[in-house]
Amino acid sequence: MIDHREHRDQIPLYELYTKVIESGDRDAINKLIENVVPNYSNIEILTERTTSSSNVTPIVHIVFKGTRGSIPVSLAGDGIHALIRMAMEIQLSDGLALIEEPEAHQHPATIRQVAKAIYASVRKNNQVVLTTHSIELIDALLDAATEPGDLDKMSVFWVTLNDGELKSVRIPGEDVAFERENLGKDLR
Repeated sequence: MIDHREHRDQIPLYELYTKVIESGDRDAINKLIENVVPNYSNIEILTERTTSSSNVTPIVHIVFKGTRGSIPVSLAGDGIHALIRMAMEIQLSDGLALIEEPEAHQHPATIRQVAKAIYASVRKNNQVVLTTHSIELIDALLDAATEPGDLDKMSVFWVTLNDGELKSVRIPGEDVAFERENLGKDLR
């Protein structure tokens, strides 16, 4: 399960980024980030030494173009931090990624990048299952479906619980696009 919210049991970001580099997915991550971070150049793992110890701590930094320096990802804002973590985890998912409300705490621009990260993973033959209450995320997923067959890989399941009975309706990707574009239907 991919959890973009910060918690103690997560794989450290520097380990995720190391795996991204080892898997050859660095360019995919950079393309996502450069669309939402002004003057973005790349990501690097830098180190920090505390004055009271000889321990060195690896820290993932966003490096900016020119002489603008860098900042730790953790200081770039919660939305950017969550996007970077989620994009890395989605790219590294092996067969199945489960995500709960990936749009939470995201700016509209980062929601579009999350949708692109999801499709990049799906195009690598991974299955991505997510829950959402966001029509903006559904719209971003439809917009990110730019390659032939992308919509064939998408389905929206509308789930309701009535008097203890769970009912679901599956809406195939092509129908999701039709419902949103032609009818303006809110599929939440």
